[in-house]
Amino acid sequence: MTEYNGEKLTLREYIDFRFQEIEKMINKVEALKQDAVDKAVTGIEKRLEGMNEFRAQLKDQQNTLITKSEYNIQIISLFDNIEKIENDIKLLRESKASLEGKASQQSVNIGYIFSIIGIVLGLISLISKFL
Repeated sequence: MTEYNGEKLTLREYIDFRFQEIEKMINKVEALKQDAVDKAVTGIEKRLEGMNEFRAQLKDQQNTLITKSEYNIQIISLFDNIEKIENDIKLLRESKASLEGKASQQSVNIGYIFSIIGIVLGLISLISKFL
């Protein structure tokens, strides 16, 4: 007979009692392990969701950003457009200068008309003196 906590137990009762205690401890350990596994799985799932959001953000960014080859094409076309714009500006300046020259030519023509009128009046006054 074995004494346990003030009670007298047979060896078989003592061994059964100890097995029950060990079984309870094993069940507690299993429950704790399962809880730890569940928490780890939840944590991993949250991290994977965050990674999926990051991946989606990168994909959106990839779709909105311009590639290097597209950039080069746009820069080349921009430079071509700049040359065309500069040529257009040059043509506009030449056209403006030509129009200003025509305006000056008009002033010269008016001057010629007044000169001719002055000469005619001068000739008329000379002719009237001799008559």
